[in-house]
Amino acid sequence: MTAALHLPRHLNGSPDRRYGIAREYCGYRKPQWVVRFYGGWVGRAPVKSAARVLARAHQAARY
Repeated sequence: MTAALHLPRHLNGSPDRRYGIAREYCGYRKPQWVVRFYGGWVGRAPVKSAARVLARAHQAARY
């Protein structure tokens, strides 16, 4: 279950598996870290830590 460590968390502390963070080719020369929510595009970042920030910001904006 270590793959869920990078996901945003629900208010009860469990991983929010509606989010996905993975490396994808998305129009840049090198693959980027892409954040998806229910499979829909949230954003992309060149490093995984920045993608985590995008996911948490998206989650915070939803509340």
